[in-house]
Amino acid sequence: MIESRKSEGFLSTEVKRLAEQMADGLSYLHATIRMCHRDVKPSNILLDKGFNVKFGDFGLSKMQTTTFAQFRSMVGTPLYMAPEIIQNAGYTYSVDMWAVGCILFQLIGGTLSSLKRRRHHPLSVVKATRHQRAGYAWCQLTLRQDCDC
Repeated sequence: MIESRKSEGFLSTEVKRLAEQMADGLSYLHATIRMCHRDVKPSNILLDKGFNVKFGDFGLSKMQTTTFAQFRSMVGTPLYMAPEIIQNAGYTYSVDMWAVGCILFQLIGGTLSSLKRRRHHPLSVVKATRHQRAGYAWCQLTLRQDCDC
């Protein structure tokens, strides 16, 4: 599990490899199986002896039934929930990638747990700004100026 290795730390090359494998795994899950995991977190990402990523615990996952369907259930682990879930808005597969971003933030030295101890949710510390250009959408995260963390 990634969770058990966090205390030892990861090399930047390992983090890059994990990021690529998590993105590839979610791409397969989303595009081929048409499933949203909805609970991506360190304890649900397993590593085999060859340092290959495997996703586990599909208890909260959900199949997409139509092409443009959005999910509505408020499920997952709060520290890794995307803004759409917390705001109780419809959401798509992108919520899994938000969680991967939170995990990568932790792996490169950020600490979501310190935010949790101070009763901050990542959304109270970062400002998410959605952008779209040339058909490509992304989310830019910046530290809130008014954060007391």
